Amino acid sequence: MSRIVDGVALAIEVKGKVASEVKQLAASGKRINFVAVTVGDHKDSSQYLDLKKQACDEVGIDMRIIKLEKDITQSKLESTLTKFSTDRNTHAILLQLPMPIGLDARKAIKCIEPTKDVDGLTYTNFGRLVQGHASLIPCAAQSIMHVLKAHKIKVEGADVVVIGRSYTVGRAIAALLQKEDATVTICHQATRDVAAYTLRADIVIVAAGYQGALTGPMVKYGATVIDVGINRLKKSGRVFGDVDYEEVSKKTGLITPVPGGIGPLTTAFLLQNIVTAHRLHTNKIQSK
Repeated sequence: MSRIVDGVALAIEVKGKVASEVKQLAASGKRINFVAVTVGDHKDSSQYLDLKKQACDEVGIDMRIIKLEKDITQSKLESTLTKFSTDRNTHAILLQLPMPIGLDARKAIKCIEPTKDVDGLTYTNFGRLVQGHASLIPCAAQSIMHVLKAHKIKVEGADVVVIGRSYTVGRAIAALLQKEDATVTICHQATRDVAAYTLRADIVIVAAGYQGALTGPMVKYGATVIDVGINRLKKSGRVFGDVDYEEVSKKTGLITPVPGGIGPLTTAFLLQNIVTAHRLHTNKIQSK
C-alpha cells in the first residue's frame, strides 16, 4: 500500500523552526521586512499572496504586497524592483509570477538583489545552485528534497525522471538531485515517449502544468511519485495535480497528494528563504 505524504504536517515543523528564528531576531530588536510585487489582477496570484501573507503573519515576518497595474511598463516594473533592492530596510523580495503578456520576467528578476531573491531565480543564485553552492534555492525544489529525506527515500544512485523543465521546479530539482548523486532525466513537451523513461524510474517528479501528465501505466510498482502540479476547475474550484492520483497511487511506494502535499511545504520554505535572505543581506551590509 502506498504511503501518502502529509505535506501539512511537514510544513508545520518547518514553520515552527522559522518562527523560533524570527522570535530570536525580534528579541534582539530585529524585524524582517519582506516585499512581494505583483502585476495586474490575476486571481490565483492574489490567492497565493494572501496565503503567503497569512503564513508570514503567523511566524512574525512583516510582509508588504505591492500591487502594480497590468499595463505598467517594463522600465517602471524594473525601477520598482530596483528601489526595493537598494533599500537597506527591505530584506527579501519576491516577484509574483506569472505576469501579464508583454512584460519580460527574466529581465525584471535581474533587478532583484541576489541576497534578497527569495525565489532563487536571479542568474547569481541559479548559477550557484547549478554549481552546488546555493543559499537561496527555489522553494518547490527544497520541498521535494525535504519530502525525500523525511521519508528516507534513497537518492544516491536512484534513477529519477523529472517531467517539466521550469526554473522554479524542473531544472532546480534536477540540480539538487545531481548534487546528491542521482541519475536525472528531464522530460518535456518535445520528449517523444515519456513512459519509456518513467517506467524505469525509482522516483518521478511531475511539474508539467497539466492534468494527466503521469498515469498508472507510466510508473513501475514501488516508485516514489512527487506531484508538484496545481490545476483548478473553474466551476467548482476543486484543486488537483498533474498526476492521475487514483490510478498511480495503486502502484507507488510513496506519493504526494494535491492538495496537501508539496504546496504547504513550498510556503514553509518561502518563509525559510526570507529568514535566510535577511541574514545574507545583514551580513552584506555589515561587511561593507
